[in-house]
Amino acid sequence: MEPVDRWDAFWPFVRLFKEDRAAFDAKLNAMDQQEVVDLYQTYEEMIADLKGDDFLPYLEGLSEDAIDDIAYRIVEKGEEHYLRVMDEPELVREPVEVSNPGSDARGAILKLYEKRFGEPLWKRLPRA
Repeated sequence: MEPVDRWDAFWPFVRLFKEDRAAFDAKLNAMDQQEVVDLYQTYEEMIADLKGDDFLPYLEGLSEDAIDDIAYRIVEKGEEHYLRVMDEPELVREPVEVSNPGSDARGAILKLYEKRFGEPLWKRLPRA
């Protein structure tokens, strides 16, 4: 997938996860191994963007786990909210309500990948 295509394909998956978990699982199961890896990497890129230099002043004093939780919730909220926070980094600490706390598309992708392909997804990621 090209980067723009990855972005365009990503948000419908997040929306589908929130709206119809069975359809989300079916769509994920229809993807090939590399497509699932690409989707996961896009998710991680979105998370990383929310921890960039523009956001650091607003995340000061928080643990890495707390910062990750904030970023995951922002992504889970959807594209509109994500873009709003990207435009206004001070909103990164604004409380975000999600429909299913403790459950996110990222975790679902990881679980499905391991179940379907018999190995943890991280084994397919490029090494830094």
